[in-house]
Order: sequence, then C-alpha cells, then structure tokens
Amino acid sequence: PYIKTGAKNQLAIRLDNPANSSRWYPGGGIYRNVWLVKTPPVHVAHWGTYLTTPEIKPSAATVSLKVAIDNDSAKSATVRVSTRIFLLDANGNKTGASVAQIGPANVTIEAGKSAVTEGRTTIANPKLWGPIPRQKPNRYVAVTSIQKNDVLADTYETPFGIRTLRFDADEGFFINRERVKL
Repeated sequence: PYIKTGAKNQLAIRLDNPANSSRWYPGGGIYRNVWLVKTPPVHVAHWGTYLTTPEIKPSAATVSLKVAIDNDSAKSATVRVSTRIFLLDANGNKTGASVAQIGPANVTIEAGKSAVTEGRTTIANPKLWGPIPRQKPNRYVAVTSIQKNDVLADTYETPFGIRTLRFDADEGFFINRERVKL
C-alpha cells in the first residue's frame, strides 16, 4: 500500500544491532545479498518449487515437481501451470529444445490463498551431475510458466542436477555409483 506506481519511491532499511546481544552473531547488519522481487498478483510462491529425482537409471530419470502458487489478488483465479525442462551448458544457459515437459494442469486458487500442483515426467538418457575431475557437473533447469486467461502471468526457473547418492558403512560414500573420498 505504500508504493506509488509511476512515482519515485524510496526503500529504507533500519538495522538494530544491540550492544549486549546474547548471540555471537546477532544478524543486525546486512551481511548478505538483498533482493526486491516484483511479482504479478498470481505467481509462483517465493521458493515455490520442490523438485526431486526419485528414480534414476542410465536410460531414464523420473522428475517429480511440486509448484506452490500464490494468489495475492482480490478475486479467485484459474491458471494453467506447465513446466519445460532444459539442459544447461557450462555457463548456465539453456541448450536446445526442452528434454521433457510436465503438465499443463489447470489450478483454481481462491483470493489471498495458495495452491499446490504436482506433476511427474521422465528425462531419457539423463546427463548426471557429479564432482569434477572424474565426473561432469551437468545441470538442468525446470522453467515453470503460469498462464491466466491465455496470457503469460509468471515464469519461475528451478536449476537442478540429477545424481545418485549412497552411503555405505563399509565402502564409504558414492555419487553416481562411483566412490568419492570425503
């Protein structure tokens, strides 16, 4: 309510770092990056995706994705949610066409509420993420799009890697079936 659209606005941050704080690090100063995120009324929630790869084989990997959507508007909204998955290059840029897709799914969200949609897909012949020098740090990105009335309302990118992890009391730690010394 304090933002004036089209006018000059000022954001002021007040810090309080008490002299006799009970913690060794009270967090009263800004010691990390700070972002101001502008979103449309209906959007993917902050940290609103949860992606896992529950099944990984050399021939295919299953990708499971939950997407939380916030409706900060005064009216209920029906949106279409879809996700396309792309392979990323070494610089973090999308390469080629999408390798898999989830959805679309129609979701109705009441005014001032949130909703979650879930979906699964399979990536054929997945490129695994692993530690260098013996493995490659291959990564993917899931690009989730929300359409309202056939108009793109929001997009949200979730970078991820596909890998297997295994701990064994006798043999040690394994990434992608390869023993890695810690």
